[in-house]
Amino acid sequence: MAENLKAYVIEDLDGKPKGSFTTLTLADLPDNDVLVEVAYSTLSLHRSARDP
Repeated sequence: MAENLKAYVIEDLDGKPKGSFTTLTLADLPDNDVLVEVAYSTLSLHRSARDP
């Protein structure tokens, strides 16, 4: 696995979630969490009938 990882991190700022991409190492990750290596990913925008 790569030494540096691209990660999308969600943090709590003033009671509101804020997400951003950052670079981490395995040492930055907390113990006992699940680490998932993703090779490819997509994001689908699904509009409802009410959207213009």
